[in-house]
Amino acid sequence: MKKLFTFALALLLVLSLVACTQQTPAPTDDPGAGDVSGEPEATAAPGDEEQGDEETAGVTPGGTLVISVIADAATMNPLEIRNPSNLNHANPIFETLLAYDENGDPQPFLAKSITEDVENLTYTIELNEGILFHDGTELTAEVCKWNLDLYMAEGVLRSSFFSNVDSVEVTGDYTVVIHLKQWDSTLPNALARQGGYMASKEAYEKDPEGFGEHPVGTGPFMFDEWEHGVSISFVKFADYWQGEPYLDGVRFDVYANDLVAQAAVQAGDVHIMSPSDVTIIDDMRSKGYTVYNMNVPQSCYTLCFNCVSDDPLSDVLVRQAIAYAIDADAITAALFGDYGAATNQYALVGSTYYNDEVNIGFDLEKAKELLAQAGYADGFSTKLTVVNSTRIVEVCQVIADMLSEIGIEVELNLVDAGAYTNAIGGWEPGMFLHTMSMYNGVDAQLAGNFKQGLQSGLGINCFLHPDDLNELLLSASASGKAEAVEQFKDAQKLIVEDYCLVRCFTVSFQSFITSPNLHDCGYAENTPYNSTLHKAWIEQ
Repeated sequence: MKKLFTFALALLLVLSLVACTQQTPAPTDDPGAGDVSGEPEATAAPGDEEQGDEETAGVTPGGTLVISVIADAATMNPLEIRNPSNLNHANPIFETLLAYDENGDPQPFLAKSITEDVENLTYTIELNEGILFHDGTELTAEVCKWNLDLYMAEGVLRSSFFSNVDSVEVTGDYTVVIHLKQWDSTLPNALARQGGYMASKEAYEKDPEGFGEHPVGTGPFMFDEWEHGVSISFVKFADYWQGEPYLDGVRFDVYANDLVAQAAVQAGDVHIMSPSDVTIIDDMRSKGYTVYNMNVPQSCYTLCFNCVSDDPLSDVLVRQAIAYAIDADAITAALFGDYGAATNQYALVGSTYYNDEVNIGFDLEKAKELLAQAGYADGFSTKLTVVNSTRIVEVCQVIADMLSEIGIEVELNLVDAGAYTNAIGGWEPGMFLHTMSMYNGVDAQLAGNFKQGLQSGLGINCFLHPDDLNELLLSASASGKAEAVEQFKDAQKLIVEDYCLVRCFTVSFQSFITSPNLHDCGYAENTPYNSTLHKAWIEQ
């Protein structure tokens, strides 16, 4: 009956919102209008003002927190997790050695401390003691080493994360030393991401093939049930190392349609949703629902070029022409509003790794001149491979319209999520729209996607990997923080302007709508990797 009510309410919402969803804000003529040096304003995350760790007055234990997701997880095996939907599902159950703070910097989490020794090429990790897995086994140095060794051997992102790691050594019951081949300033990012997920050694070795369907981690909730394509459920872990959770459980329900998910929130069937349609966010805010943004920006919308195929995009002048033909400010204003910021590189304007000397920007006449210099004054036809998601397709349709102004005819090649994931490393001739994660660390993303010799990563079979860019990225990874920042900024210029491997145009912020009776949630407050779900409670 509830599902019928939710569907009926969704139909009413479609009728009430159709007008505003069809009205797109007009692109601005102010070239600086989309440049935002900080995070857009947002209501504080639920519960920030309500209680500290020791205050429990008014808390109502029990209940199940229901979170809307747009797709089911492909796997819960930490070795194979790479896309955002899998990260969301892993949130209650798996935790990382380090965790990103509100500025996107890795800080100790399961680890009590991490100490770097540049001279001796080591990172020393001291674990918090008494951390139990859901099967009752303990997170010790031996188990930590086993996890790191396993990821280095089989992890889907192992070449990006651990290419400079030589070995992992246990030097105490809760002490692990990571030995490097050469210094790697980006390694802490790997330990705050999938490479730092800690899984139960005992449970994994009992059933390696089935672990992705029955995962065992250290998080506040244990795996319970998985109805593929519908929902995945977790129950509370009473022996959680940061304290017994207030909630009885957490469940992720799949709602492929934002309007249906919105109706479910209003009906009380869902407590958290993260819509891609900003009109829904504004509508729910106006109705009194709490809206908060993830502290660390979510994605950088990036147009990637196949630079190695025998077609016009193999010419850097053509790639630069396309880059100049794209109006980042107009795209951001029209499709993202207050939930995005225009950019021309893989960084937020004014942030640590942003290079002010990058000159790529909207200039239609220059785009036409470059295209003529390349011998394509009359334009040409090409393809743009894109995941078949409403928001992404809208963005690509706008890009296609912009490129038509310089004579380039773009055919959208729509693929499903599985085909999209497979195409990240290499796509058919033409372009590829990728939403590069911002919460993984700018330095780690640049080093992990544009160096030579990578086994996986964005565009490994489509980008150029020139020696000067490779040497710069290697040097940055092997340098101290201050020098590394400047070198990564220089790498930005090579990537987006000199070689023009990609055209970055919008940095987006993920927003969450929450039920008014949900308190102290902290779900994905900084990044998708860690939350404070053990503190969450639902007012009965």
